[in-house]
Amino acid sequence: MYYFSEGFFPRHMFNLKLKYEFSEVLFGALLEKVFEGSYPSQMIDSAGGGAVIGNRMIGDVVADEYVFFKPGGHVLMVGKTGSGKTTLLANLVDCYRKMGFNVVVLDSFGELASLGREVVAGVDFFVNPFEFMKPEEVLDIIEKASVLFLGEKGVFSYMVRDVIVKALNRIEGNVSLGRLIGELEKMRSSEAREDVKSGCDAAIRRLRLFYHPVFEKTSRPDMKGVFVINLSDMNSSARFFFSHILMELLYRVWDPREPLVLAIDELMPVEYVREDRVPSIVEEIAKCARKLNIVFVLGNQEYRTLPLAVRNMPEHLFVFRIIDVKELEYLSKLISGVTGRNYQDVYRELSMLREGECYYITKNYATKVKVKYYPLARVKRRTVVDEKKLEAVAREHRVSVERLRRVVSVVSREDFLEALRRKDYGWLAKYNLAHVSRGKLSRLGEGLAAYYSIDLN
Repeated sequence: MYYFSEGFFPRHMFNLKLKYEFSEVLFGALLEKVFEGSYPSQMIDSAGGGAVIGNRMIGDVVADEYVFFKPGGHVLMVGKTGSGKTTLLANLVDCYRKMGFNVVVLDSFGELASLGREVVAGVDFFVNPFEFMKPEEVLDIIEKASVLFLGEKGVFSYMVRDVIVKALNRIEGNVSLGRLIGELEKMRSSEAREDVKSGCDAAIRRLRLFYHPVFEKTSRPDMKGVFVINLSDMNSSARFFFSHILMELLYRVWDPREPLVLAIDELMPVEYVREDRVPSIVEEIAKCARKLNIVFVLGNQEYRTLPLAVRNMPEHLFVFRIIDVKELEYLSKLISGVTGRNYQDVYRELSMLREGECYYITKNYATKVKVKYYPLARVKRRTVVDEKKLEAVAREHRVSVERLRRVVSVVSREDFLEALRRKDYGWLAKYNLAHVSRGKLSRLGEGLAAYYSIDLN
């Protein structure tokens, strides 16, 4: 029984009585013959070369026909986590590398080290926004990111902005996010007025949302060839802030005579940023990308929630499996309009895409693709330790700094959270984080929860 969703038959399921045995290649050729010329918008133009990124699919059958990617213009990939976006990104980066482009890759999960020269954010790569931006510009970016994660609560009140400005004026020498937080803590402990103390508390919470050791200084490595920045130690809010800060840096200092590809495997959505604030740096670069000679290769879980400038910029759109119903409806209408196919058939096929399968849409054609396998060498994450926070937590929970540092290096936040959800005190006890008999965390376990900002209540 074979299932076709191309809209050629009244029924999409029918039986074939086997008279001769077909190999997969022969059967694919037969399907090609049946469907030949039916939808010109789905016929691939392979003239002019390019890099092979996969094979064309007809229904659920992988055809013996390559799909080529020809670099030119921005690239946008959308689909849920685990749908195959990272594998496609690796193929695209490899294509750009072979053509001599400089590529900067922001690797959210530590999977792309094999693509080029890797640095780890906070270990051997740093970028301090205060060294190349005005303080008020840095605060604007922090506020936009804060609104994204906290909604309207993230908007800086007059008091929050006022205490941050005062703290900045009190810092002597170089300013960094860590020093700013430290100065606000001093102001909070020395201030008598309750409203100022509350303002300091709120400001510290906003800044800690994005704090990471990567923002303490600026390194100036040579970003030629393929340059992979490993962000796997960061939480989502710090990754988002880092992405914007790095793009601001490139926006200001990159020489447009050198073409650059900026590849981001997980771009955080920025739809909640208030429109009356400074526009997103992604939008800014998208609007003047030709002048800057920067090409985006962006991955995101959703399409319709991206800013209009970002949705309009790509010349290559890859749609992987989508879960959200509204997103499915939106993209089904888009693909249906490009291909001329029935909306319901496209909707059904999009919802049934498997890992590594996607729709590839360009201005010339749209086709379903099985993405070529690309071996990704998963590397062991190097944990970045916030020494100031570590010492403060160890002091508060009366545990050894060295013991806490050791457990931070071997127990990730994700593993710790999972063990807490499962109440797996046996596993936690292996690292002296819990008492099995009492079914509760030890002081070291409570300290680790505080270090990872996990609310045990």
